[in-house]
Amino acid sequence: YQMIADVPEWKEADLSHVHFFISGGAPIPLPVIRKYQEEKCVGFVQGYALTETGRLTSLDLEDSIRKAGSVGKEMFHVNLRIVDDHGRDIHTTDPGEILVQGPNVFPGYWNKEAATRAVFKDGWFYTGDMGRRDEDGFVYIVGRKVEMIISSGENIYPVEVERALQLLPGIKEAAVVGMPDPKRGEVVGAFVIPKKDMPMSEADILNALSGKIAHYKIPKRIFFVEEFPRNQGGKILKRILKKRAEEI
Repeated sequence: YQMIADVPEWKEADLSHVHFFISGGAPIPLPVIRKYQEEKCVGFVQGYALTETGRLTSLDLEDSIRKAGSVGKEMFHVNLRIVDDHGRDIHTTDPGEILVQGPNVFPGYWNKEAATRAVFKDGWFYTGDMGRRDEDGFVYIVGRKVEMIISSGENIYPVEVERALQLLPGIKEAAVVGMPDPKRGEVVGAFVIPKKDMPMSEADILNALSGKIAHYKIPKRIFFVEEFPRNQGGKILKRILKKRAEEI
């Protein structure tokens, strides 16, 4: 969607016959969603699904503007919980791991009993994805549990920092990873693809983030790149970025 909006023909493109776009697989940056909504008056809805479960949530078109960035609510056949590290339900807007249950959930990994036992407990499938609910019950994905950064005992979810970065005028796209630190355990490192017509320096970015997110979430290093390594589905390969950050 970002690449479509970047082509020179975007301004003249007639999308009046398009009712809405659907996205899944990876979170879409809010600026991209708003670009479609505001410049082309086209709805943009996201959903949440896994290979092991199929579709889990859906965002109705009527909610796509006021709940931009959400993956919606669970579908009628899905039970969904958000729990803390002890498996206790979180009833606030705090993030936790997403657990699901329903006839759509697979029975297990073929000939991999240990792997199956690791993701099922008391009939619930532990997705490994971190999410939160807002006051209205809408679900937002905040990242993978394995990607969570722990800095001086504080949990940092990369998606939160990425969203803050992508709202800055000079940043086209951002990807955040944890970097080893002898004092804090980990600190935040950010890879950014800058907008060519609005260059921002590292100092500009850090100053702009001050006051928008907690100080311990502000990246300690900014790495400027022209593109991100991605898999065939378009997802950013963060393990490669993490390795690069550790080598620099």
